[in-house]
Amino acid sequence: MHSDMSKTSIGGIGRDRIADLRETEGAAFRKARPQSQAKVGNGLPGFFGGVPMHWMN
Repeated sequence: MHSDMSKTSIGGIGRDRIADLRETEGAAFRKARPQSQAKVGNGLPGFFGGVPMHWMN
């Protein structure tokens, strides 16, 4: 793989396409599971950095 290609794609898929897909799938998940966001919010205060495992922060 050419070094310039890695800046614009991952595995041959454009980074902008990956970002769009992530947002689309995230929106579908949130719509299908509204209680998940309500329960978790922006992290859990009892966890370091709001995540259940330190390495995730």
